[in-house]
Amino acid sequence: MPMLMKYLYSNSGFFSALRGSPATSILLVYLVLALTVDLFGAPSWHDGQRLLQLTAFLLIALLKISGSRASEAAGAGLMPKTMRWCLVFAFGLGLVSVFLAQWPRWALLEWAMTAALFAVAAVVAVEFRLNHAALMRCTVVVAFIAALLYGLKSIWAYVLMFAVGVDYGLGFDAQELFPGFSNVRFFGHVQTMLLPLLVLPALWWGCTALQRTLWLIVPSLWWALAIASGTRGSWVALLVGMTAALVAARLRAWPWLRLQMISMLAGAVLYAIFVLGVPEWLARPAAFLHRDSADLVSLRGRDLLWGLSLDWLAVHPWLGLGPMHFAGRLTELASHPHNAVLQWAVEWGAPAAALLTLFFAYAGLRFFWSARRRLPHLPEADAPVTIALLAALTGAAAQAMVDGVLVMPVSQSLLVLLAGWSWAWCLAAQGAPAQGLGGSRWRLPVLLWVLIVIVVACSAPEALNLQERLEDHMRNYPGGPHPRMLPRFWIHGWIPD
Repeated sequence: MPMLMKYLYSNSGFFSALRGSPATSILLVYLVLALTVDLFGAPSWHDGQRLLQLTAFLLIALLKISGSRASEAAGAGLMPKTMRWCLVFAFGLGLVSVFLAQWPRWALLEWAMTAALFAVAAVVAVEFRLNHAALMRCTVVVAFIAALLYGLKSIWAYVLMFAVGVDYGLGFDAQELFPGFSNVRFFGHVQTMLLPLLVLPALWWGCTALQRTLWLIVPSLWWALAIASGTRGSWVALLVGMTAALVAARLRAWPWLRLQMISMLAGAVLYAIFVLGVPEWLARPAAFLHRDSADLVSLRGRDLLWGLSLDWLAVHPWLGLGPMHFAGRLTELASHPHNAVLQWAVEWGAPAAALLTLFFAYAGLRFFWSARRRLPHLPEADAPVTIALLAALTGAAAQAMVDGVLVMPVSQSLLVLLAGWSWAWCLAAQGAPAQGLGGSRWRLPVLLWVLIVIVVACSAPEALNLQERLEDHMRNYPGGPHPRMLPRFWIHGWIPD
């Protein structure tokens, strides 16, 4: 921590870069707050994170409509014309699906939110293109601070389980190590995207063995939490991300990968001592989240969700059920199909899903091949950042195939930040000018403003009535006094109620 504070106070460029990049700064502040505090005192952390996300996006839209340096470029110049038309047709089909949906307000909310995520990513891309070097460091440092603060929260929860729990006859419950998330899988999304970045300070500023050890405390703690969570999707995603980084960077990935492996081993030791060993030593009843061999290979209901998705897609192939309409009480297992492509297909229709998948496949492959081509020529300090960014985004894409990465508020916001960053990286790789990327000066800010206004208007009836809505659900649900929550936009994810 002292080294981190010294860096912040001695580097005036850190704060000037953030001041000149309002959208990126707001997303970074959102990340820190969403992981550490419930700013709105909402009935659940999920709802608090959603309200915080809506506030952040509204602030971004207000700042963009009032004009800033990033307004000099518009989204039209950020991608090839073919991909632009893919998005136009996909969102056009989605809008038709909105008007044909059973609950158009909810469908419009999902459609506008998805479009707003694209627009915010475009704004972030422009900001990174204007000031890439400084923003790159800022993002890594703030991500490290967010991880540090969340790690301290987990340590505090651990201490409370032993200091207070004994007075009430409570034992050790690994679930309590993940405060702020209604399901540990949602924290797993954040781990997939942040863990690749957390060893970068050790690479940059770990000049001695002691300094490297201190910088690796945070990633080691996060690896321990990853082991404690039992979240298989994160492990698969991290493996896929590291594999992509190795294929792209080859030997240049070794310093970054070496520190990741050291952190993972240190995390395993922490897990063995503090999660397995200490509760056993104190003879406290313990509840763990790790799985047995049968559960380890189980799809945990995903096969049913995917089968039902295909059945509904066969009935509504062209325009789908309507955006967000998988959450319309079609199943009590989940409010989304745990697969991004199937989610688009079932809700938006197969043609829109194909166009969106084509866009993301193009974007991912473009970043991968650009990184593979440029990594041998990047400076020593910059190469690990590109490797980490590639691992984070590739892992997130893999996890989106088995989980709700595109649904949860923190996951959405972090993905938008990293996607915009990689977008700017590709623009720099192709030599696109930092200024004047094409299009009208006001096109992107106005589009973003309109989309956020739609999102706020469509979500306002629930946002102003969250406690009553949750109480109604708990009172009317036939499943007992503790009804299951199926998070989608809100913690009570079912629509329309």
